[in-house]
Amino acid sequence: MSSLSLSFSQSIPHIFKTEAENPKLEGFSRVLPCIAFARAAPSSPTRKRATSTPKRTTPPGKHRLWKVGEHPGVSDASHSRSLPRSTPLKNVKKKIDDRNAAKGWASTVTEALSEKIQKKQWEAALEIITDDDGIWDVFTVLLDKMKTLPLCQPDVFTYSTLLKACVEMSRFELVDTLFQEMSERLITPSTVTQNIVLGAYGKAGKFDKMEEVLSGMLESSTCKPDVWTMNIILSLFGNKGQIETMEKWYEKFRSIGIEPETRTFNILIGAYGKKQMYDKMTAVMEYMRKMAFPWTTSTYNNVIEAFADVGNAKNMEYTFNQMCAEKMKADTKTFCCLIKGYGEAGLYQKVVSSVQMAEKLEISANTSFYNALISACTKANDLMEMERVFNHMKNKKCEPDSTTPTRLQKLESLGVVYLLSPFPYLIS
Repeated sequence: MSSLSLSFSQSIPHIFKTEAENPKLEGFSRVLPCIAFARAAPSSPTRKRATSTPKRTTPPGKHRLWKVGEHPGVSDASHSRSLPRSTPLKNVKKKIDDRNAAKGWASTVTEALSEKIQKKQWEAALEIITDDDGIWDVFTVLLDKMKTLPLCQPDVFTYSTLLKACVEMSRFELVDTLFQEMSERLITPSTVTQNIVLGAYGKAGKFDKMEEVLSGMLESSTCKPDVWTMNIILSLFGNKGQIETMEKWYEKFRSIGIEPETRTFNILIGAYGKKQMYDKMTAVMEYMRKMAFPWTTSTYNNVIEAFADVGNAKNMEYTFNQMCAEKMKADTKTFCCLIKGYGEAGLYQKVVSSVQMAEKLEISANTSFYNALISACTKANDLMEMERVFNHMKNKKCEPDSTTPTRLQKLESLGVVYLLSPFPYLIS
C-alpha cells in the first residue's frame, strides 16, 4: 500500500499536531481536557455533514446480459412493463411448470436444505448451510436459475451479495471469476461492491489485491471512493500501528471531497490510543465536540481501552464514570476493557465488581469477555479460578480463540495455585 501514498499539498493542523516530547501525560485532566465539558452544548451550530451515496450505474440502452443458452434478458425496465398480463389459467400452469422445472435444477445441497427446513430440523439445516461448499453450491444454483428467467436477471446487487459471500468464506479465488462474469454481462461494479471486496482483502492481509481495488476506485468515474472506503483504509493502517500512513490517507480522502463521519474519528481515536499518542487522541475528541459530532459508546470504549492497555486504572475509571454520566450505554467491549485494565493494575476486587456490574446490566459475555477474565486470573496467579472461568466459558458455548490457550499455558507453567483465591468467584 505504500506505493499509493501520494504527495499531499494540504495538511490538517487541527487534528494532526506534532507530538510533545513526553506524550505520556500524568493526570487525566492533561490527557483529555475535553471530557471536563463533555455534557456542555456545542459552541458551534450543528454542521451539515455531507454523505456520499453510492450511485448505481446502468449502461445506457439495451445491453447483452446473457450468454449462450441463457434467457435473452435486456437491461431496460421498459421491457417488463410491455409484457402482457397472464390469465389466471396461465398463472396456474406456469406455477406447475416452474415447480416441475425446479426439480430438475435444484442441486442435492438445495434439496437437502429444503427438506430439513420443511421438517423444522433446524440444527441439521444449520450444519448444511455452515459448510462453505454447501453455501456456495446453493448460491451457484440460484445464480444459474436467475440467468434463465426473463424478469430475474442478476444485477449489480446480485453480484455484490455473491462477492460478500465469497470473501466471508475466504473463497478469494472466486472473486476474480465473478468480476470477470460481471464484465462479460456489462454490469458495472458499484462503490458498495468494491468496498466489500476492499475490506475483505484488508482483513485477509492481501494488500496487493487491496491496492489494486483502491487504485481502480480512485481512477474510476462510476464507483468513486466514499466515506466507507475511507474508514476501511484508515482502520487498516490504524490497526497496524502505521499512524503516519493513516494520516496521509485521511488527508488524501479529504482532498477529494470525502467528509469524515463519527466512525471515522473513532477509528483515529482508537489508533492514537493504542500508540499512547494522547495529545492527538485529545485533539480529535475536541474537534468532534467543536464540529458537533456526537461521542458514542465506541468513542468512550477506545479511550477506556487506551488506558486499560497500560493499566492506567485512574484515567480508565474516570472515563467510564464520565460515560455513565452522559447516560451512554456500556457494552461488552466496555467491560472487557475495564476487566483487563483493573487486572493489569492488580485491582482484583474491582475486577470482581466489574463482572458483577456486567451481570446486573445483562451484558452479553463473549469470548473476549472470558479472555479478559482469564487474563486477570493470570495476573493474579490464580489457577483455580482461571480453570473455573474457562470451564464456564465452554459451558456457555463460547469457543476459545487463538489467544485463550496462550493464557492457559502461561498460567499452567507457573505451577502456582493460591488456596485463598483473590477472586471470590468471578462467575456466579
